[in-house]
Amino acid sequence: MWVESVEQVGDELVGLSVERLDDDARERTAATIAWVTLETVRGGAIDTSTPWQELMHDVMRQHVSFAVPDERAANLDAERWSEAIDCALRQFMRQNELASSVNRHIDAMLQTHRSGHPDSRSVREVS
Repeated sequence: MWVESVEQVGDELVGLSVERLDDDARERTAATIAWVTLETVRGGAIDTSTPWQELMHDVMRQHVSFAVPDERAANLDAERWSEAIDCALRQFMRQNELASSVNRHIDAMLQTHRSGHPDSRSVREVS
């Protein structure tokens, strides 16, 4: 199912269609976003060529579409397109209720990572 909306980007209205994922796809997407986010943070990569950026571009290509008439598309410069993409990503996360699932997966991954490293336990646990 696709959810349609119209978003204000600068002075232009941009049509936005966001796919609402089924439960399985939602969980897989949340787990993937969580894993790539953790790996990106651990690696210290923050530029636009990071795996996180690539994943978000793939998500956007597969699950989001924009509707902008040709005459208005010319009015959207790089800054406005960046704003439109940011808006679309937030809508995708909101429509699929991904934030809590991503956070849950991150917590579970961090827990697993900590339990696999004895040096990360607290002093009380070691004593």
